Amino acid sequence: ITADDCQWRARKGNDEWTAVKNEEVVAVPDGNDYVSGFIVTKKEGSKGHNHVLLNMQTKDGKADVAVLSVSCRPKHHLNLQMVMKQRSDAKFIDGQLKPARNASLLQTSSDSDFSIKSTWQNLGGSAEAAAYFRRVDENQPHFSLLAICSEADEDQAKETCSKHLGPMEGVDEAFLKDCISDVCHGAGETAAELAAELLASTRAIGIH
Repeated sequence: ITADDCQWRARKGNDEWTAVKNEEVVAVPDGNDYVSGFIVTKKEGSKGHNHVLLNMQTKDGKADVAVLSVSCRPKHHLNLQMVMKQRSDAKFIDGQLKPARNASLLQTSSDSDFSIKSTWQNLGGSAEAAAYFRRVDENQPHFSLLAICSEADEDQAKETCSKHLGPMEGVDEAFLKDCISDVCHGAGETAAELAAELLASTRAIGIH
């Protein structure tokens, strides 16, 4: 999925990439022994959100172990949140999906913390997505995630996030920090709107 059209695509082996249908199970290994799979659920529309359930074979049978929630605006941004079904498993979340990572929307190649010396296709992505990323890099202004926002900038970003997220006592601190970081580093009010949609989406499926 990319913010180009906010459409999930998947493939099996070397087959062509195809659009994922609602409630479709993808990435199930070949063979008779089920190990893991991803179940994609989608809400269509310009403000549609998506959930990807990570389902695994456990000692107690098949179980959902994590949920990736995605809020996406075509031709603009997407935002992500990973939540483990068992809170004790949160330690396994790392990289850009780690809570309070302070670099959620505006990830660029200049951010050395997440830099990968490989092509998008070698990482398993599609050529179409790689081409889209190149166009974004060429046409969009450069955002510096390493720059420190001023105290005034952070206060303004917090005010913007608070307006969209609602009362602070109902918002996870890490979630709020990520929203403030996105807005403060140049993603604008759309970042706060996406954060609010993402929060509502995760609450709708009983995850806080």
